[in-house]
Amino acid sequence: MAWNQCENEGVVILDLPVSLRSDESLARFRQTISALMDSGKNRIILDFHRLELINSTGIAHLLRAVQDARMGGGDIKAIRLKPAVSELFHYVGLQTKIDCLPEEADALKQFQVTTCQ
Repeated sequence: MAWNQCENEGVVILDLPVSLRSDESLARFRQTISALMDSGKNRIILDFHRLELINSTGIAHLLRAVQDARMGGGDIKAIRLKPAVSELFHYVGLQTKIDCLPEEADALKQFQVTTCQ
């Protein structure tokens, strides 16, 4: 079963789960991102509003997804990070590798489309 997602003018908004650290959640993340890329959808917004836990493997998968999207002419943006996740991103330097924005509208604006309703 896929995670909640919607699409607006070629941009996919994907809600992440509470945790990206178990083998199951990491495999699902890889499969979901791969399926999107395989179908030509490489402009993705990852909504972190529920995510509380991410480990180094989750961070590595996230970085790989960003790299793959950019190699395919797209990008991945992160929105609505909780304070603890935002601090972790800052601590490990992820904010220099992925755009972290407060809201969906901000990310969609960078992709130059309107918000998902």
